[in-house]
Amino acid sequence: MSGTVLAATLAAVTAACSSGSSADPLAGLTSKQIAAKAVADTENASAVRVTGSGTTSGHAITVDLTELKGKGCEGTISEATLGSFKVVYNGVTIWMLPDAQFYKSNNVPAAVVALLSGKYIQAKANTAGLSSLAQVCSLSGLLGSINKDASISKGTRTTYNGQPAVKITDNTGTGYAYVSDTSTPELLTIDKPGSGGGQLNFVYSGLPSAITLPSASQTIDGSKYGF
Repeated sequence: MSGTVLAATLAAVTAACSSGSSADPLAGLTSKQIAAKAVADTENASAVRVTGSGTTSGHAITVDLTELKGKGCEGTISEATLGSFKVVYNGVTIWMLPDAQFYKSNNVPAAVVALLSGKYIQAKANTAGLSSLAQVCSLSGLLGSINKDASISKGTRTTYNGQPAVKITDNTGTGYAYVSDTSTPELLTIDKPGSGGGQLNFVYSGLPSAITLPSASQTIDGSKYGF
């Protein structure tokens, strides 16, 4: 290959790569279209780890949940003064492993705590009082409260945690989200600063492909204890 041909080939490749890297796959979409697509693509992701905190009923809640599409979720939900519990959900059944503070704050008798301590409490997801927990363990349930008709605006291309991203801002308040700037955008973070707000962060790589269910020896039938 002659030097002239080689130079021309390298120039063509360089131009193509440069053009591809600068193209914005979301340039032709409005802020609402980007937000709607990001929510849909996040819900369709095969695995998502959701971490963050927020306030509900006056309590500060922290979550760390790995959610697998069509399989369920597992992780931890905690509140500083009420305690925490591990949760496993397979779409039908929920297993909960409360800590000692959780039992204490809920006034569970010591004799019952002695029986339950160290065991997952197993119950049907549609059991009264557990449906909201099952909802949190579903991406569609977790993201279902997002107001898709809200007045929002799209920022310029930027980066978030090293990833190409677009910032979507709530025009009526202080909330915002960062969305990955790809042809299949996904939520990177949702943040609503201030009292009553919270933040959720989303990670899509390095996650398990299956939910690890507690064994029979680790489990107690919750229906025997009012669950």
